[in-house]
Amino acid sequence: MNNATTLIMEDLSHLKGKPADHVTRFLKRCGGGEESTMVDGLINIIGMLDADNACSIRNARVGGIAIGAIGTAVAVGGAYLIHKHREKCQNRKKIQEVAEILKQEVALANQEELPVDENEAIEEA
Repeated sequence: MNNATTLIMEDLSHLKGKPADHVTRFLKRCGGGEESTMVDGLINIIGMLDADNACSIRNARVGGIAIGAIGTAVAVGGAYLIHKHREKCQNRKKIQEVAEILKQEVALANQEELPVDENEAIEEA
């Protein structure tokens, strides 16, 4: 319920126990004036409530779509960031393996001789 509906309900509750002509006059005025009937007033009130309800539903749909789009963007963005983080970790592991191989080669180069391949040993003999 919106603020106007709450105010109307409070004011109508003040009419409890009062003569019926107050309610009759209220409904006639809602219907368009003294020339209208109470039924016209009720029809206008129901029409206003329907219009307000339709506007509320429309606003809820727009809000729901916006929340859904934002939620989807966050979920997809999060999944993308996780995927990229995993790729980066795998690349770092590969780089560490290459660095380890390079360290081994440097250590071998600093030794007296490099190990001779079997193919080179056969050609020299």
